[in-house]
Amino acid sequence: MIGLKKNVFDYLLYLLLLCLPFFKGVPNIILIPVSLLFLKDVFTQKSSVRILPLVFLLLLFLYLFVKALFLGTFVADQRIYSGYLLVVWLLLLLQNVKDLNRFKFAVLVTFSLSVYASFIMMAKYYLHSHTLPFGNTAEANMLLVLERPYAGITAVFGFFLSIDFSITLRKYRWWIRTNAGLMLLFIILISARLSLVTVFLMAAVFFVFYYKVGKYNKIGALLLLVFTFGGLLLVNQNISKRFFIEENLEKSIEVAAAYEPRVVIWNCAMNMSQVPEFNNILGWGSYQSIAWNYHQCYSQTIQDSSKRGYFLEENFNSHNQFIDFYLIGGATALLLFTAFILHFFIQVKKDFFATALFVAFVLFFFLENVLYRQFGCYLFSIFTALYMKKGK
Repeated sequence: MIGLKKNVFDYLLYLLLLCLPFFKGVPNIILIPVSLLFLKDVFTQKSSVRILPLVFLLLLFLYLFVKALFLGTFVADQRIYSGYLLVVWLLLLLQNVKDLNRFKFAVLVTFSLSVYASFIMMAKYYLHSHTLPFGNTAEANMLLVLERPYAGITAVFGFFLSIDFSITLRKYRWWIRTNAGLMLLFIILISARLSLVTVFLMAAVFFVFYYKVGKYNKIGALLLLVFTFGGLLLVNQNISKRFFIEENLEKSIEVAAAYEPRVVIWNCAMNMSQVPEFNNILGWGSYQSIAWNYHQCYSQTIQDSSKRGYFLEENFNSHNQFIDFYLIGGATALLLFTAFILHFFIQVKKDFFATALFVAFVLFFFLENVLYRQFGCYLFSIFTALYMKKGK
């Protein structure tokens, strides 16, 4: 009981983590008492706040806030800016975590439970229809606790955290390794492209840079990875469909251009950054301006009427956090965000598992506007906090 009272802040965070994949509003409710405890500790000098590890990120958000306030667009874009404020607040209070290892294990448990719940949903669907429609995004999301990109990245984190803990918690290593296998199986079953690429990429990085064996053993391991990945593309139709594998390269490129939304989105982003109204240093004046420009681009450049209607209905954003910061804040925002990324890479590069999580998140930034979503803001803050602690 004494230990519970002494660590109530950490236990509330564990509860917040467990609710995160399953309930949208509950984590914010739990965040209130967590915040009060944090403020109490700060004012009584029982904990301190370190700003230096966050300096580039804080400068980025401060720059965007000041710019929005000066232009009078802060209120209109408050949904996105509230996400940035949530990130800042979480990164400050997560510094108060007393037991980092237990916190990291709570993250593993949370993501594992999310995957297990999705397994149950998938099993129910398969028993009814005798198929798993993971070649289709709309149907796939119905069978998952989280949307496929987020389900995939949480499984990637679960995979690498499991392997990490299997080394340190030797008594339970076989149970934890089994969990790692289930995370990998889940990634394959749901045909999560980026997650699958991340796992194989980091396995290659491990054998080349971290695994202390001879040159020929490294080459053999890399060849095995290549053949295994190629085998998955050949035998799993959902995965091959997700990677737009056709009878030849020309046909594959044609299909990818037709069905991958980011081909259109990123082309529109490039066009948007080349018009005279765009300021290369400061970016566009508001997120609403960016959304309007995307809408205009979709209306004017997409020839197929059904595809055009789909894009206009979905109102697709940049699907790339780097592009998004460039559009809203110009080269200034992009450089600050890149500096933040590089700063944390320097902190974690000597630890393979920390590097694996870091690379997974950076790759995720290249395909998603992570900070547009509440779950993405929590996810980003949790792992950035882990990196901060790692570099302490």
